[in-house]
Amino acid sequence: MRIHLTFLMLLAWIGIAYFHAGGTSAAIEGVGFIGAVFVRGIGVESDNRSITHPASRRTDFAHDAR
Repeated sequence: MRIHLTFLMLLAWIGIAYFHAGGTSAAIEGVGFIGAVFVRGIGVESDNRSITHPASRRTDFAHDAR
């Protein structure tokens, strides 16, 4: 998995903003939350990819008509 530079820049920006608002613990919490959302999105995307992968789709609908 490759992480784009702009995503790392976004995490840094969020960390800095949370740090200025509430200190180190707030920065860790903010970056951790965005990281968790990212990881969850990757999980959903990999689930969708496995469902819609051409090898996993059944195209023989005539067989289902029995």
